[in-house]
Amino acid sequence: MLAGPLFRCLTCDLVFRDPMPDAESLANAYRSIPVGSWSYNEPAHWALSRDAINRLAPNREVLDVGCFRGDFLEFLGPDFQRFGIEPNPDAAAVTRKRGIEIIGESAEQDFSAYRGRFGAIVLMAVVEYLHRPRDVLRELKKLLAPRGLLILFTGDACT
Repeated sequence: MLAGPLFRCLTCDLVFRDPMPDAESLANAYRSIPVGSWSYNEPAHWALSRDAINRLAPNREVLDVGCFRGDFLEFLGPDFQRFGIEPNPDAAAVTRKRGIEIIGESAEQDFSAYRGRFGAIVLMAVVEYLHRPRDVLRELKKLLAPRGLLILFTGDACT
């Protein structure tokens, strides 16, 4: 079994998995997900994210952490400089074919060459799988341009 059962905190309603899979097991499982597994149809939060980036981001360079096939970045369109981090090699290949640059396989890599670069960094259904989310978010913050946006979505345990 890759993951433990879900639990809900009676005090704050937080839902969590225990035990959480170790980082290596999780990475191996994610790398093996078939590219056609997920299908998106421009969910409302994509439009909200695009609008926020258009209005508030200091530049048009966007990094999507865990971009899979690059669907969200493709949705943004070619007016943006689009970058992704993606561990699944087949999904990363699809992303590259769309003209999107993959800069790494894991948010836990060294991205110091990109410090202060991105107007927006997006994590959709990613942060809940990080073993040290505070550390990763702290490092991603360093990649943001001054006044850059960090856009974060998590899954809905109620569905």
